[in-house]
Amino acid sequence: DLKLLERQEDGLNAFFGTKEITDITTPLMREYFNLLDQNRVAPLAASTKTKHGIVIRKVLMIAVEEKIIPSIPLIPKFSIKNNPRVTFKEEEYKKFIQGIKRLALKGDVIRGNRLTDEFYYFTLFIVHSYLRPIKTEAFGLKHHHIEIKDDPPHIQLDVDGKTGRRKSISTIFGAEIYQKLKNCNPDFNSPDDFIFLPKMKNRETAVRIGQRFFNHVVEHENLKFDKDGNPRSLYSLRHYALQIRMIKSGGEINIFDLAKNAGTSVNQLEKFYLKFMERSPAQVRSLQVFASDV
Repeated sequence: DLKLLERQEDGLNAFFGTKEITDITTPLMREYFNLLDQNRVAPLAASTKTKHGIVIRKVLMIAVEEKIIPSIPLIPKFSIKNNPRVTFKEEEYKKFIQGIKRLALKGDVIRGNRLTDEFYYFTLFIVHSYLRPIKTEAFGLKHHHIEIKDDPPHIQLDVDGKTGRRKSISTIFGAEIYQKLKNCNPDFNSPDDFIFLPKMKNRETAVRIGQRFFNHVVEHENLKFDKDGNPRSLYSLRHYALQIRMIKSGGEINIFDLAKNAGTSVNQLEKFYLKFMERSPAQVRSLQVFASDV
């Protein structure tokens, strides 16, 4: 909120600070939002403009409580477009992970950091645990956050993530992938060691290295963009993980359980991840079923 208030060029204080609060009207607010767009190469996203509007409302609410103005004028609203998350098709994902193996074998070095099998197994780890590839989730995970389970074999992760603390479970391949990841750093398997790039104590740096590895591979494999020209990012691995789980289950998975396990909601899954998901053969067949003639 302070950044929006205090930005010198076109912050809220810079624009509204010299005006009487009783003069702040809806047309004046629209003028402010137009100024924000004029000062940028591309217009601000609707979600960002909405944040500005929330700060304006908070300030005006104080004026209402102090009886300086009788009510809050209408705050302009901006339609937020729900774009599906950029992901991989299954054959594209396979090409991506094969690309990691090939480039690691070649010994590619990206800005001083060598691409190795560690990134290959870390990629598999993200996909099989549905983690967000961010500092507080995949990149913040330490060995003491992981517990190996059986019946069926999997790992349970204690995740303090974007949506709060949760217990998350992997697929049945999680334990095997985790062991492979541990083998990449045999000297860093203590409970308080990070599971990926454990030598990097600054996890912001670890995130940047992971992003550079990802970008290096997708560029070499001609996978940087999807068929609609949308750029893929490290987050595309999580998007793929959620979509492929739905596809491989043939629609049998409990979508509520999947959302809870991934630290999201059914609404978010439907709105962003599953809207343009390819259907499995089993799902296609289920859409062709006719009632029995009996």
